[in-house]
Amino acid sequence: MADWNPFSAPRGANRSIALLGWLFVVLAAGRAYLRLDQGATVSDILVITLLIAAPGFVLAAASYWLSRVDVDEQFYPDVLRWCLAGFGLMAGVLVLYHLQPDASITSPTTAPPILLALSTLAGFAVGLHDGRAKTRTHELEQRNNDLERTQAELEETVAELEASNERLERYRRYTDDVLDAISDIFYVCTADGTLRRWNRSLNEVTGYSDAEIASMSVPELIGGPDRETVESTIDAGFERGRVQVETKLLTSGGDRIPYEFTASRLETPDGEPVLAGIGRDVSDRNARERALEESEQRYRTLAENFPNGAVALIDDELRHTLVEGQGFEKLDFDADELRGKRIGEVYPSPIEDELESQFRTSLEGEATAFELELQDRTFEFRTIPLTDDEGDVFAVLAMSQDVTERKIRERALERTERRFEAIFNDPNILVGLLEPDGTVLDINQTAMEYVDADLADVVGEPFWETPWWNAADGSESGECAGVATDVERWTKRAATGEYVDFEADLTRPDGEEYTLSGYFRPVTDEHGDVVSLIVSDRDVTERKERERELERRAHQQQIVADLGQFALETDDLDELIDEACRKVADVLDTEYCKVLDLDDDGETLLLRQGVGWRDGIVGEATISAIEADSQAAYTLANDQPIVVEDLSSETRFGGPDLLRNHGVRSGISTVIGPFDEPWGILGTHDTAPREYTDEDVTFVQSVSNVLAEAIERHQYRADLEELVADLEESNTRLEESNRRLEQFAYAASHDLQEPLRMVSSYLRLIERRYGDALDEDGEEFLEFAVDGADRMREMIEGLLQYSRVETQGEAFEPVDLEDVLDDARDDLRMRIDETDAEITADSLPRVRGDSDQLRQVFQNLLANAIRYSGEGPPRVHVSAERNGSTWTVSVADEGIGIDPGDQDLIFEVFEGLPVDGEYAGTGIGLAVCERIVERHGGEIWVDSEPDEGATFSFTLSAVSDEPGTGD
Repeated sequence: MADWNPFSAPRGANRSIALLGWLFVVLAAGRAYLRLDQGATVSDILVITLLIAAPGFVLAAASYWLSRVDVDEQFYPDVLRWCLAGFGLMAGVLVLYHLQPDASITSPTTAPPILLALSTLAGFAVGLHDGRAKTRTHELEQRNNDLERTQAELEETVAELEASNERLERYRRYTDDVLDAISDIFYVCTADGTLRRWNRSLNEVTGYSDAEIASMSVPELIGGPDRETVESTIDAGFERGRVQVETKLLTSGGDRIPYEFTASRLETPDGEPVLAGIGRDVSDRNARERALEESEQRYRTLAENFPNGAVALIDDELRHTLVEGQGFEKLDFDADELRGKRIGEVYPSPIEDELESQFRTSLEGEATAFELELQDRTFEFRTIPLTDDEGDVFAVLAMSQDVTERKIRERALERTERRFEAIFNDPNILVGLLEPDGTVLDINQTAMEYVDADLADVVGEPFWETPWWNAADGSESGECAGVATDVERWTKRAATGEYVDFEADLTRPDGEEYTLSGYFRPVTDEHGDVVSLIVSDRDVTERKERERELERRAHQQQIVADLGQFALETDDLDELIDEACRKVADVLDTEYCKVLDLDDDGETLLLRQGVGWRDGIVGEATISAIEADSQAAYTLANDQPIVVEDLSSETRFGGPDLLRNHGVRSGISTVIGPFDEPWGILGTHDTAPREYTDEDVTFVQSVSNVLAEAIERHQYRADLEELVADLEESNTRLEESNRRLEQFAYAASHDLQEPLRMVSSYLRLIERRYGDALDEDGEEFLEFAVDGADRMREMIEGLLQYSRVETQGEAFEPVDLEDVLDDARDDLRMRIDETDAEITADSLPRVRGDSDQLRQVFQNLLANAIRYSGEGPPRVHVSAERNGSTWTVSVADEGIGIDPGDQDLIFEVFEGLPVDGEYAGTGIGLAVCERIVERHGGEIWVDSEPDEGATFSFTLSAVSDEPGTGD
């Protein structure tokens, strides 16, 4: 919805202009329809409709066209305002005209819509013009900002440029010396033949002085019939860029010496075209060759001593014909390895491609300049095409210089500038830029907002004498003078290259106190010299206040904790109450603190303990708990602490005589114990009006809770001791009852075995003697009877095991579960062989327990896994997993599984799996396992789904010397 706000969003303004235009179109169409229905002529309707609709169409079209003109979209709302201004102005004129006594609008559906549409369109035109003007103004402001940033960058590079100028001056003098050492004539001339530069050879050959040569042109130095030829040659040189001519040079003595002049068109640093060239004496070929050899030797010397780089000649086959220089010190090859080799034989493919492209460009006659990364170094290359007498390029002069360190410095400088700019413009950071001596260069706007001064007032001043470090009245006395001294000391330390952290408490001009925390950071140049200082700090007032508040809260919490600990250590309730009163008064800095004890009738409160009160009233003074005008009674009647900031203006109550007689004006009181059954009141008071924070109230309430818990603990201690005595007596009776029950279970199961053995013996005797005489039904009945007797015996034996778990168990000792599992396997060896069962196990730990009972657990679980294995051979796996101080042992099978609804029942006595036939059991084995595991302090459970096997898991205590126990 924000896009449709016509005065805040460009898109909303654009759409609003279009909507305004379409409203005029709709108005024109509606009017035409009504007028046609009224019988008006078509020509009249058409004219009026066009006068109304045409501006509407223009506005609608202009709203889409607006994005294509040079108006920034942020000024679209202004264009809309002009449209509405035109509309509103015309509407106002029409209303005023209509209200005139002798005038009125006779046709409100004709003239007003036309005038409103045209005035709105006129407003759009004015808005468009205004938008363009504002857009240009906005662009100029942005450019000014860019120029200001660029100015800062330029100022920082002045030092580097000055150093570069000095080096250039040395190179210029060096070049002059080199040129003067050349025996050929070196010259630079303009288009009119004026000589701009020449070497000493021209003076020596012609015999003219520098002043005489400066007053002469090149044609005048030539003289004679070749003068016009020289003038045309100069013109041709500027046109073609290169020229060569042979003529005779006129000396001051009148001699004419044959010379060959070669020149190329160049541009001076000021952009002026000139011809620069060499004149060679061709009167004596041998002399010229000797001069050429000397010149080549000087060139080679220059190349060999080329600082931090190299000079090379590359022929048209891209072969190094000459390589010299000192730029190979940090590379793994030297100039000798390059001479005579093509670039493809020396450089890897990416570098070769770049060099070949640049050299080919120069062989085509164009000079190039580029940078190249080579073996983690950055080189700056310049290539110049070399031409023969016919002007054909025969080689490339390539000059390279290692600029790695310069690039590193440039990148570091750029990063520093970006970081400083980001910090300087951060609205949350106060930043200052200083000279090494502490003179202020610049301060950001955030810092200026803290003082009553302009930037011009502080620039050029010593930093420690600026308003930040002075008192609110501008003086330098007291604490502020001390801060100013510290700032001067910090500045001098930073000027030596030291990072200085600081924190200072200061005062604004309006008297508001604040705290700054930051650092002085020295900025050094490439030589390590400090060139400037950056002071960066933040306003940490809120943080310091929070820290002080947190310290106060922590102190209050520590007092509550100490009182809680003291309450646990002492049996003297009055000593605890007295200590609590002293701590509360000390922490809250109040003059009085009291604890009032409510009597059993709930009508009177006794000043049981307190601090600050007059002698003799603690333990004696009483206060009414039901008096309407009593703060104590009001506290008891409310379920929250009562805070009084000024008792003299309090309307809820007037305070008891105890408070009035001691001049109490403020305080906090809260109930000790439950509000519906209070034990008394804890209150703290002061003789001055003051405000209490929520944390103060919480602290008093926390102390009252400590007292309430101590009082409750004291009251219930006697009852608890009596209850313990009763429980001990009950436990004794319960143990005796359990012992008798176990004896009964053992005796009952033992006595049942004898008649059961007799039944089983006679059944088997009948089967042996009379088995042949029984028919098929008789044999089946006999088989049922024998099976029932066997199952009854197993149930009795299981019941015996169940009853003996607690009474017949051995003392716990370290047990190796791997040995226990092996014993259980041996007990089940026959069943394992009969069923072809496979039982695997991971490494099992040592635990504390009864080895015989744990063997019974494994035996029962393995037997069940074999019994309920399903149709295939049983597959059982035993594993263990450490969990803190316990081990979880698991027995997993791939059998018939257990329905989730039956998993809680299987551990009950006689509640085995609800299956029939071959899977039926006694229902005691898992109950025995559970009781054994519980005796060992663990628990047992099962995870299973039908037809997906079952995993029985139980926990046992680890042996303390097992790895990972931490003992």
